[in-house]
Amino acid sequence: MKSLVLFLIGTVGTLFILPCSSFADCGHVCNKNAGRFKCPVREKDGYSVHMDIYTQESIYQGDTFCDNVPDPGQATIVVDLINDKARTIPVMVKLFSEKNELVKSLPSRTYPGGTISFPAYLEKGRYRLEVIMQKKKGEELTFDFPIVVAIKPWSYYFTASQTGIFLWAVGLATVLSFSLFRLDGLLRK
Repeated sequence: MKSLVLFLIGTVGTLFILPCSSFADCGHVCNKNAGRFKCPVREKDGYSVHMDIYTQESIYQGDTFCDNVPDPGQATIVVDLINDKARTIPVMVKLFSEKNELVKSLPSRTYPGGTISFPAYLEKGRYRLEVIMQKKKGEELTFDFPIVVAIKPWSYYFTASQTGIFLWAVGLATVLSFSLFRLDGLLRK
């Protein structure tokens, strides 16, 4: 009987413990301490960089995404150079595909306004955005931002999709039915 109760508590508990990964804003790397930014702020050697992606040709048009973009299509990638000293040194931006092929590149130059914005067509797949700061001759500082387009995390299918919710409900109903059947059998003895 104890093992049945523990099993039931454990099964129901996983419904509340299993994280529901949001497929939209911030995905799985959201930095809750990023201040005014929704997406993560990367920091190295006293420099801070932030990246957002805005979709243009999808039902999410105008929404901001960090590393999980739900639909392929035309997008605008925006990089914010947060520190004043980052705005005075040359910065280069490169976007690579999952096969490490260069998709888009911006030449090295200073951005006194602190914002780097460029359009890019993002197909389904994985990308990597590199923001390269050239601090001194020969000394570079690289910030990497992973980007996933139209690939839902595995947990989505178990926690957020209609099929996943249905399967959890059926599983819970099965466990409860079995538990009540066993409890009824024990009480009738």
